[in-house]
Amino acid sequence: MMRYFYNHFDGLWGLHMIGGFIVGILFLIVLVVIIIYAINKFSQLYMETKKNGLQSFSPEDEALKILNMRFANGEISEEEYERKKKLLLNN
Repeated sequence: MMRYFYNHFDGLWGLHMIGGFIVGILFLIVLVVIIIYAINKFSQLYMETKKNGLQSFSPEDEALKILNMRFANGEISEEEYERKKKLLLNN
């Protein structure tokens, strides 16, 4: 009886190797979709960076922007602006 099942059992996927072939094709499809998605996201990031220019996120640049805004709004005098700007650019 065991010999019958041993010789005629098709495995979990049935039809011998067809199941492995289907799993392989599905794996390749998923892999291609992931690669296309990654390329799309990286190209969007590249185009956005190219359009907006390379933006720096350093604390010194942010401090200089705040200093410029405060000077433009009249919150600080020209002497104070020059002193703080010199201090920021020297560090």
